[in-house]
Amino acid sequence: GKDYRGDFFSCHFNTHEVRRSSLVTSGSTFSAEDEVFLRSPSVDFHPTDVIEDADGSLLVADTGSWYHICCPTSKLSQPRILGAIYRIQKTDTTVPKDPRGLKLDWTKPSVGYLSDKRPVVVRRAIEALAKEENVDVLRTVKASLPATWALHRIPGTAARKAIRERLIAGTSDVRAAAIHSIGLWRDARAVAELIDTLTADDAKLRRLAAMALGRIGDKRAVRALAKAGAKELDPFLKHAITYALFEIGDNNSITEGHPLGKQLRRMAALAQRAPCLLYTSPSPRDRGCARMPSSA
Repeated sequence: GKDYRGDFFSCHFNTHEVRRSSLVTSGSTFSAEDEVFLRSPSVDFHPTDVIEDADGSLLVADTGSWYHICCPTSKLSQPRILGAIYRIQKTDTTVPKDPRGLKLDWTKPSVGYLSDKRPVVVRRAIEALAKEENVDVLRTVKASLPATWALHRIPGTAARKAIRERLIAGTSDVRAAAIHSIGLWRDARAVAELIDTLTADDAKLRRLAAMALGRIGDKRAVRALAKAGAKELDPFLKHAITYALFEIGDNNSITEGHPLGKQLRRMAALAQRAPCLLYTSPSPRDRGCARMPSSA
């Protein structure tokens, strides 16, 4: 049967269907191959949410036809059609025992839980192991990707150092997670490694490195970003580099003849006229705008 790992599922209320989107690497980002996963001929079928349950099955919530506000296909309320919750499961799948790991000893969580085949167990283990006393053991476990996210949750210099090590060596997914963590923590000690990553073979890592450098705001990155931005780029990588240079704010180092020069000057001018239209970091207050919370 089909392998649905890594796919996204979305509800389309008015067209009575659930769609499946499979991500495919495209340049520095992804493209999606989209197809109908579930569709009903009934005009009273209105899916509003789809989530993965702990056992790997999908739960689809159908509101039926009682809800009609803002819905062009539900002009008349039909309170008798209440909807339902459907469970979708592959016929050839073995349901894991104790899918939520409730029988495990969570008073003394083991790093081995990070290698568990049950996703809920892994997610809970990431949170449970995110303690400073676990930094050393998290640096050595085989499940390096979930261990990276556990390290990300730990404050302090030891965890930041462990994350920086993963930026230099590791699989593409682990390096991507490390860069994301470094950007969110605005770890200036990683600037040199992030600059080196701007020339990596993996375009996705280059895009993430540019985003992290923009968050950190260190002017040492301007020359490398400008050099990377002078090349032929896909739109997402170009945007990441452009916005990183704008966030750092050293636009005088970028000539108007540079491929990104005119755009940066337009952004700077707009920021002067309407500072809150362009969110900047790490010091948006310099442009008269209150800081917005960082998001993952």
